[in-house]
Amino acid sequence: MGGATGALLAGTVMLVEGFGTGFAWWVTAPSAVFGVVAGTFAGVRLGREDRAHKDSLEPNETVLNAYPVWPSPAPAWSAHRGGDQAAPLQLHTTTRHLQLWEGTALVWAHGWGAVRWEADGAVLRVLHGESEIARLEGPGGDPELPLDFCRVADRIAARFGPRPDPSS
Repeated sequence: MGGATGALLAGTVMLVEGFGTGFAWWVTAPSAVFGVVAGTFAGVRLGREDRAHKDSLEPNETVLNAYPVWPSPAPAWSAHRGGDQAAPLQLHTTTRHLQLWEGTALVWAHGWGAVRWEADGAVLRVLHGESEIARLEGPGGDPELPLDFCRVADRIAARFGPRPDPSS
């Protein structure tokens, strides 16, 4: 609903602006329709992802941070900072877990006491026991993301502490 409402508002603005600048209706109307369709599709997709992420949380669990990440090594074209290609994965820190998401699919979730993380240059390594379960890079190969993530994760783990997690 949110996507459709936003798209209709954007389409209306496009129509009004198009007619205000003197474009013919046959130029303005198709671009407004395209804007409505694209906005609706994007809103529905984002709403579906948001619902899946919220449904995975336990009672009283909160998502604290979400980091867009690429599997390492990230494709060369992902380093182009001006690109509009979104990172395919999201690393979520919650009050109870560290979660890796690919769209609406939860790849893994482990309690704070079951995982470790290490910054290795521009690469973030996530370990479960002695096994590496993820090797990730920030968008554009950002060398600050692993260090920032480690600082934030250390604070979260210290505050919310390792909790027993039956799924670990």
